[in-house]
Amino acid sequence: MAVAEEPKPSSGLSKTSTVVTIISTLVGLILAYLTFAATVGWPPFGDDNPAHDAKGRSVAVYKGDSAQGRPRCGIPSCAFIAVELKGFPKLTDVRCTFDSSQGPRDFLDFVGRTDSKGSLLGQSQNYIGTGWVSATCDGVRGELNPW
Repeated sequence: MAVAEEPKPSSGLSKTSTVVTIISTLVGLILAYLTFAATVGWPPFGDDNPAHDAKGRSVAVYKGDSAQGRPRCGIPSCAFIAVELKGFPKLTDVRCTFDSSQGPRDFLDFVGRTDSKGSLLGQSQNYIGTGWVSATCDGVRGELNPW
């Protein structure tokens, strides 16, 4: 008659090895996702500026040349408002309007012509020193917050 052997107590090594393998796999997957997400701009790496519309057009707002010393602009952060447009129709005039944390003030519209790629980089005659500023160009809005 055969005698049943008692199971040998586990050393815990095989369980630890399994846990380490699972954790390593998860960390590898997370790193792969984060690398890919950073490359294509998926969350958490998406752009705050510029914003894209459904047609792929984008408006980015930047600080242009210094405007320090102009009326209502006596601080070092005073600068002209610049915009960069991408994905707009080629060789077309685009109108931008501006708003800010101080209201639209006396901001003038900016009109520029896109290049053969549908892009435009231009500086408006408007300037600001603090807060936030937004530009809406042919219905597409971009913002720089904080200024």
